[in-house]
Amino acid sequence: LPEVSRPGDMRAFTVIAAALLCSLAAGRPTVRNVKTGAEWRKLLKHHAEVTGLPVIVDFYSDGCGPCRMIAPHFKKLAEEYKDRAVFAKVDVNYNHEVSREQMIRSMPTFQMYLFGKKRDQFSGADLNRIQAKVQELVRESKTKNVEVTLDAFKTYYQEVAPEKVDDDKLQQLLDRNGKGGGPGHYALVQALQKKYGKGPKTQPRTIAEHPHHDKPGASAKGTSGGPGPKESNCKDVAATEPNLHLATIAQLEKELQLRREAEEEREFEAAEDGDDDDDETHAFDLYNASTAPPVEQVAIVGAGPAGLAAAIYAARAGLHPVVIAPPMGGQLQGKGVTVENYPGVNDTTGPDIVYDMQRQASEFGTIFEQDLVMSVDVTSRPFVLKVRKRVSA
Repeated sequence: LPEVSRPGDMRAFTVIAAALLCSLAAGRPTVRNVKTGAEWRKLLKHHAEVTGLPVIVDFYSDGCGPCRMIAPHFKKLAEEYKDRAVFAKVDVNYNHEVSREQMIRSMPTFQMYLFGKKRDQFSGADLNRIQAKVQELVRESKTKNVEVTLDAFKTYYQEVAPEKVDDDKLQQLLDRNGKGGGPGHYALVQALQKKYGKGPKTQPRTIAEHPHHDKPGASAKGTSGGPGPKESNCKDVAATEPNLHLATIAQLEKELQLRREAEEEREFEAAEDGDDDDDETHAFDLYNASTAPPVEQVAIVGAGPAGLAAAIYAARAGLHPVVIAPPMGGQLQGKGVTVENYPGVNDTTGPDIVYDMQRQASEFGTIFEQDLVMSVDVTSRPFVLKVRKRVSA
């Protein structure tokens, strides 16, 4: 490849970068379901380095009563603080890597992050504490998530120390405190204000679609020195063929790395778009009156260890039992703390034990009715169980 270094020769690569940016979606779900350790690390890094938004995480279990009770309130908070904070959830029964790494011992457990640092962690469905902490972190994020532009920095130094005005050195100083802004720029402003009695002007941090590319709409000069591609014209960008033969090996390697990073970013954004919270999904088969037989062979009242053990035995015998119990569960399921007095069980929680028993019963054909039994009539056959919403026979 020839050694070509004219500015116009990078036009094709700017076009490629613009095409990649056109494909990055800005949508973010209400509550993101973090399924892997890689997603977890990407989530924290992205919002620490790119957006500066607080990250609020709910470690939960499907079998945990308090988890189910707090879930709709958590989602409502996420809707209230949309675009000001990021809400995520981790299923401790599914994402073992992250739950072990974070040493989660009880559910629900909430963690709060800002600028990549854990700011708080507590267990229990304490909605008031969650609301107070979210409000505090959002306020801090808004205050510190600022940017000092090079022009504002130059104007400031021309006023307070004109002998130090040097574009390269000023840009290096800004970059050392965080490229694109953030808490580093806020700290720099505070230090300069203390030193000179005033600080440079700031603006809200510009959140780029990808931290390694120019912002969409940035112009690029062509090989003839004319204007580059117009902003946000994805069709024109995609139709432009790159002049790869004009690039140096170093330029090609650099662009290849940028494209790899852009691909990772696309996968991250796609995962966010596709993993919205859905409180209506269930891990086990639920009772459906329209498809159920007129009379059930076995109905089990209660979904504690005794009830679920009975369900497992009945299901294995082919009796297709129906377990009737409210979703919040009883003592073992509701506590969400590490169980120390259950025979043969070590280093696990009540919701985990109940969840495993529910899963085992479900695999053999048990159906679950998430309701409260109000009365049982055993004076005639078949027995009639009245629940809060409907009758199960």
